[in-house]
Amino acid sequence: MRIILMIGFAIVPVLGSEPPRVDDLVPSQTSKASVADDRRSFTAEEVLEGLRRADANLLTAAKLQFTIFVQVFPPHPEVGSYTTECTVTCVKGDFALSTRVSHHDPLIYFPPGTSGTLHDDENHYMYSGRPIGSMAFHTTKEASSISEHQPYLVAPDGSVTTERGTYLHGTRFRPSEDIGTLLFRDSVRATGRGFGELIDRITSMDIRSDGLVVILAEGNRGPSLPGRWRMVIELTKSGFLVREAVFGTKSLDEPTFTVENSGMCEAGGFSIAAHGTLRYPGIGPGRGYEQDVTTISCFGEADEKFFVETESAVRGAFQQDIGITDRTGAVPRMYRNSERDLP
Repeated sequence: MRIILMIGFAIVPVLGSEPPRVDDLVPSQTSKASVADDRRSFTAEEVLEGLRRADANLLTAAKLQFTIFVQVFPPHPEVGSYTTECTVTCVKGDFALSTRVSHHDPLIYFPPGTSGTLHDDENHYMYSGRPIGSMAFHTTKEASSISEHQPYLVAPDGSVTTERGTYLHGTRFRPSEDIGTLLFRDSVRATGRGFGELIDRITSMDIRSDGLVVILAEGNRGPSLPGRWRMVIELTKSGFLVREAVFGTKSLDEPTFTVENSGMCEAGGFSIAAHGTLRYPGIGPGRGYEQDVTTISCFGEADEKFFVETESAVRGAFQQDIGITDRTGAVPRMYRNSERDLP
């Protein structure tokens, strides 16, 4: 089964004409010159409006395929590094997503008492379950995901036994909750989009000799994370594209979020970068989270069939007797469907 966000169903082919492939995703040259030749015509308001308009174009109608390589520093012994194949379609501001996950690092045994671990009574093994795929849909009224996991038994000597079958876990989110859109938002931001909603006010702006626009801005990285942004922006045929971004809650010299990207995919009135790297620097040297995103294809029309099938698959999974995390209330609640009527 392939699902969405770290969630799996099979990747659905793009419908219609062949979208641009990765070989076609090359840096734009003409757009830089046009900005440099007309540098005095841009106001801060026009740059912000250009970012938001381009974001809206993508969210209105698009289908994207990404390959996402994730590393956590220091390496997480249970999850490790992994690659996600992700397909997402946007329909009038809503989106549906499907992923398949491949893990690259071996599982490591943790002794009893280690936070977050579960063992059998005789301590013959540690239980572990790695996500292998997901599916999700997100609308203005409702947001839900299903993740598929492969269970393992890890012995003290490091040997690993793969359990038969897989299991599902469902999550319901408030539509406004950032975590429910994290994989989608981070993938899009790594490729230069989705920043318009994070800027409250541009405080300074300059245009470099190469035609790229550099801004400093007040804004946020979520409703509860105010701070400052520095962005390097390129003008494309479909609007402004963020090529570099640095965010800090206290200082831009101590960033908590960075993005760099290159190349270009333009389709149907929107553009995204071909390759991007997003980082969440951690506390202390050698700590953090890094997500490398490669755009496999982009298509300028919504795939409504994919959206409907994904939503239907997620809703169907919620009818099974699976574990569910409900985050729609003030306090998250976990239960199984067979126990939903229990207090």
